Amino acid sequence: MILNDLKIRFSRRAADAGSGTAADITRTAGAGHAGAANTNRAALNTARASRVIELITRFSIAFTLSGTSIFSGMSPFAAAFAASSGGGLGGLAALLGAALGYLMFCPFLWALKYISAALLAVAAGFVFRPAAVSRSEWFMPGTAGAFALFVGIISASDGGITAAEAVFAVSDAVLCLGCTYFYKTAFSPWSWRLSFENEVTHTVSVLVLLSTALISLSGLSLFGIMSIGRAAAVLAVLLAAYKGGAGMGCASGLALGLALDAASGAAPVFAAAYGIAGLTAGIFSGRGRLAFALAFVLADGALAVFAVSGGAVPAILYESFAASVVFILLPSPFISRVGAFLPERGARGSASRAREYTRRRVAEASLAFRELYDTAKTASGGAAVPDDPAVIFDRAADAVCRSCEKAPRCWQEEYGSTRDVMNNLTPVILRRGSVETADYPDYFAAECVRLDGFTRSVNSELRSFLHRRQLKSRLRGSRDAAYS
Repeated sequence: MILNDLKIRFSRRAADAGSGTAADITRTAGAGHAGAANTNRAALNTARASRVIELITRFSIAFTLSGTSIFSGMSPFAAAFAASSGGGLGGLAALLGAALGYLMFCPFLWALKYISAALLAVAAGFVFRPAAVSRSEWFMPGTAGAFALFVGIISASDGGITAAEAVFAVSDAVLCLGCTYFYKTAFSPWSWRLSFENEVTHTVSVLVLLSTALISLSGLSLFGIMSIGRAAAVLAVLLAAYKGGAGMGCASGLALGLALDAASGAAPVFAAAYGIAGLTAGIFSGRGRLAFALAFVLADGALAVFAVSGGAVPAILYESFAASVVFILLPSPFISRVGAFLPERGARGSASRAREYTRRRVAEASLAFRELYDTAKTASGGAAVPDDPAVIFDRAADAVCRSCEKAPRCWQEEYGSTRDVMNNLTPVILRRGSVETADYPDYFAAECVRLDGFTRSVNSELRSFLHRRQLKSRLRGSRDAAYS
C-alpha cells in the first residue's frame, strides 16, 4: 500500500523537480494525472473504511469478551483486550466496548474492578506512546498484568486479604497478562507487526482469542438444548482439522474444549470430546467432506457415550451434528480462505513463508517486465518514459516503514504533512545528491522513530536512481546514433 500511495502522492512534485516546469508535466502526462488523483482518493477512502472496520471490530470483541467468565469469578478478558489495543483510537474503542459489556453482564463491583484495570492500562499506553519502551512486545501485557494485580488487591483488601484471595488476585493478573500478549499477537496484521517467522505463535494467539470469545457465546442456547457458542467451537475444530490435519485438529479441539470446560466448572468432557474427535477426523481430512464429518461425529459421539453421566452429553451430540451439517454446506472458497491462516498438512515449510516467497518473486518478475516494457518502448521509437524521482521515497518507505508501528499514523492519519516533507526534500536531494537528518523539519525528526534508517535508505535509492538515469541517458544517445 505504501509503495503505490507514495508513487501517486509525490509524482507531481517530483516530476516538477526532474523536468523543470509544471507545464511540461501536463503536456507529457496528459489525462494520467486525473486518473492518479482518482486512484489517490480511492486509496484514502479504502484506508478510512479499513480503520472504521477495525474500530468496530475491536469494540465488538471487547463487548463480547466482557461476558466471558471462568472459575466463577475471573473475567479479565475484555480488560486484556482493551490493553492489547494500545493507547490510540483502537484502545479507546475496545475500552468503551469492555466498559459497556462489564456494566451489562457483571455485578457492579466486579465490573468496576476490571473497568479500572482496563482504563489504567489504556491510559498508560497513551502516556508512554512516544517512548521507545512502549514498542516492546511485553510493555502492554506487563502493564495490564500489573494494574490488574493492583486493582485486584485493593478490591480484596476490605477486611483483610486471605491466602485464597491473594492467590485469586495473582491468578487473575497472570491471566490478564497472558491474554493481553496473545490478543496483541492475534491482531498483529492490523498493526503491521505480523512476521512470517512467527506463524505458529500467531495461529495459537488467534485460537486463544477464539476460545475466550466462544466462552461468552456458550451461554446462548437454541431451543434450550443446544449452545450456539459450543456449536461454533465444533465448527472451528472441524475447519482446523480439515485444513490443518490431525495435529491441528487435536490442538484446536483441546484448546477450545478446555476453555468451555473452565467456563462450565465441570469435568473436562468437552476437551476430551473435541480433542479426540479432531484427531480422528484429521486422519480422514483428505477423503472428502462427508467422510471427514462422519468420522468427527462418530468419534465425538463415542466420547459422549463414555461420559453418559454428564448432563452436557446430549448437547454435545446435537451441536456436533449441527456443526457438521453447516461444515458440509460451506462454500469451498470460504474454507480455502480459512485454510490460508493454518499450516497445510504435510507441508515441509511454513505456509506463510511460501506466500511471502511467492509474493517476492511475483514482485521481482513484475519489475523486470516493467523495465523490459520501458526499454522496448524506448528502443522502438516510442515516447521516452520520464524519470520519476518519487521511486526514491517509494522504495525507501517500502523497505523501512512497512514494519514500523507508526506507519498507519504517518502514511494514513497524517499523510498530508508527510507528503509535504517529502515534496520539499525532492529538489534538495536531486540538487545535492544526498539527504541528511538535518534536512528534515524538527517536528518530523522528533516523530520519526526510524529517521536514521529511512535517511540511509533514501540515500541508497537516490544513488541507484541517479545511476539508472545516467544509464538511460547513454542508452538514448546510443539509440539516436544508431538511427542516424
